Amino acid sequence: MNENDSEIVDSINNTEETVNDEELKLDLSDDNSEDVETLKKEIATLKAQKEHFKKKAETKVETKVETKEEATVHSQDISQKDYLLLAKSNVDLEDVDEVIDFAKYRKISIAEALQNTTLKAILSDSKEKRQTALATQTSGTRKTNSPSFEALTEKAKKGDISESEIDKLVALRMEAKVNKKL
Repeated sequence: MNENDSEIVDSINNTEETVNDEELKLDLSDDNSEDVETLKKEIATLKAQKEHFKKKAETKVETKVETKEEATVHSQDISQKDYLLLAKSNVDLEDVDEVIDFAKYRKISIAEALQNTTLKAILSDSKEKRQTALATQTSGTRKTNSPSFEALTEKAKKGDISESEIDKLVALRMEAKVNKKL
C-alpha cells in the first residue's frame, strides 16, 4: 500500500477497499467555493446555537439549585426557640401561621410579635370566634324516643311492625339476655 492510500471498510458489505488519499480530498476549486462558504456559515451558526443552548441549560440548573436553597432558608427562618415560645404563649395551632406571617411582615422576632397589641387583638378575636362557633354548634343527631321492648313486642304480635322496628326488637332482646347473664 502507498503512503497516501487508506483502507476503507464498507460495514454494510463487510468489504475492504483501498482508496488514494488524494481522491478523498475535497475539490476546492472555484466552482464549489459558494458551497464551501455556505457550509462554513452553517457550521458557525450551529456552533453558536450549541453554545447558546448550553448556556441556557446551565442557567436553568443554577436557578433550580438556588430555589432549593431559598426554600431551605425560608423553612429555617423560625428557630426552635420561636416554636417553643409559641407553644408556651398558648397560641392556638390555627393561629401559629398568623403569628409567623405577622412577624415576617413587620420584620420583627416572634417574641416581639407576641407582645404587639395589634397581634394580641387579632389572636383574641380569632379565639373568640372559635369559642362562639363551638358554643353554637348543634349536634348532628338527635335522640328519638324509641319504643320500649314491651311496646315493640305488642306491635310484633299484632303484625304491625316495620323492618327497622324488628331490628330494634332483636337488639333489645339480645341486650336483655346479655344483662340477665351478667
